[in-house]
Amino acid sequence: MGKLINSFIKAEVHPLLKILGYRKRANNFWRETDLFAFVINFQASRWNFEGREEFYINCGVYSLDVAIANGMETDVRKIPMGDLLFDQYNDRQHSITHHDGEDYMSFMITGDDDFSSVGVKVRNELSIVDTVFSSFQSTDGFLQWVLGQKPWTIRYDRLFTYVVGEHKWDLAQRFFNLIKKQRGGSPYWPQFEKQMVEQCEAQGYNIPT
Repeated sequence: MGKLINSFIKAEVHPLLKILGYRKRANNFWRETDLFAFVINFQASRWNFEGREEFYINCGVYSLDVAIANGMETDVRKIPMGDLLFDQYNDRQHSITHHDGEDYMSFMITGDDDFSSVGVKVRNELSIVDTVFSSFQSTDGFLQWVLGQKPWTIRYDRLFTYVVGEHKWDLAQRFFNLIKKQRGGSPYWPQFEKQMVEQCEAQGYNIPT
C-alpha cells in the first residue's frame, strides 16, 4: 500500500470503522459476531505511482455455521485475513451498495486535498456495507441474501454442504440450480453434479437435477 492510501485510511476510514467495532490488521478491518466474521479489505491498484494512488474495497463474509459444516477453523483470530475474505463470500463494496458507476468501482487519491471528498464517499459506502452485514441475524438470512447477489468470488460448494447437512432442501435446490447455471457447460460439470447428488442422497434426499 502506498503512503497516500495509508495516510487516507488512517485519517478518513479507521475512525469510522473503529466506532463500528472493526479491528485493524494490515490493510484489513474485521469484526465478528456469534455467527459471522466480516472483513473489509483495501487493495491498491497495481498501476499506482507516486502522486497517484488508486484503491479498491473488497468485502468478505465468513459464516461460522458454514465453517463447521465444512470442517473449517472457527476461531476467527487463528484464520488468516485472506481466508476470511475469500473462503466463503467475497465481492467489491459497490456490488453490495448497488452503486455501480465508475466513481464507485475504485477510488483515486492524488494528494492530501483529495482526502475530504474521497473520504465522504468511502465512509458512505462502508456505512452501507456495515448496515448490510448487521442485517444478517441468522445463517439462513445470509444465504437467502447471497442467492440474490452476483458475487465476485463465492464458494457455493461450501454453502451447499452446509444447507444439505442441515436438511434445508429448498435452499439446497436453489444452490444446486445456481451452480448448474454457472458450471453446467463445464466439462467437469458431471463430476460436480455427481458429488452434490451423492451429498443429498447420503442425507436421505433425492435432489431433482
